[in-house]
Amino acid sequence: MLKGLRNQKGAFSPFMFGMLMGVAVFSAAMNHWAKKEIVDIEKQNIQSEHQKAEQIKQAFENAILTENINSDNGYSEEMNLARAQKFLSGSTGQTKSGEQAFLSTAIKSGSFKTSNSRVLITTSDDEAIKDEIRTLGSDAMADYNSADSSVVMFDSEEVRKKQIKESKTLLEREASQIYRSYTAYNYKFPTAEQYKTQVNAATGLRDVWGSPFKYDRKSDKVVVLSFTTPWGYTYKKRLDMN
Repeated sequence: MLKGLRNQKGAFSPFMFGMLMGVAVFSAAMNHWAKKEIVDIEKQNIQSEHQKAEQIKQAFENAILTENINSDNGYSEEMNLARAQKFLSGSTGQTKSGEQAFLSTAIKSGSFKTSNSRVLITTSDDEAIKDEIRTLGSDAMADYNSADSSVVMFDSEEVRKKQIKESKTLLEREASQIYRSYTAYNYKFPTAEQYKTQVNAATGLRDVWGSPFKYDRKSDKVVVLSFTTPWGYTYKKRLDMN
């Protein structure tokens, strides 16, 4: 046996070659596993950050949809974390390290005379992401609204449209009651006082901000019913029995 080992002096042992190959394969496998583990962790972090940003986005929507002039949550164009925090629980508005979520805001004009806020939201601790979105304009912000990103975009215009749509629905219901009252008032539309103290007192209908509809009686047979949003857009409906 010793003679055999001596004869292999200077030669590369097949056994050692196999050992080295095994180590190399194992190292490559471990390296591949480690890289995959890092990628998986990064994906999990992004998913978690995206979910928290989505919750902040929903909090902004809830803040707007619950605006009411008769409460402490009146109309506001402010889109900051303090406003959203009222509709969040726990550490939702924070990054993994405990810092506040980062918001980047830009103003854009929209339909119905709205002056809207686009807000990019992230709960990532990555300063590169924050720097990237910090100074973006409203148009460029739309590119960051994807499911595989830690950044989520909130656009107040879409929520304002919901408010207007709901106010129109409420106004249509009120108009139906006014039409029904026409015969009760001797085939005349009720006077402004009758509308206020009798018709509207019975329905209790208002726009979504809690403001009464404007009842403009043009004649016995013509009324214009309207509402005006807090930012100045007016919607009118003409009731005509001529």
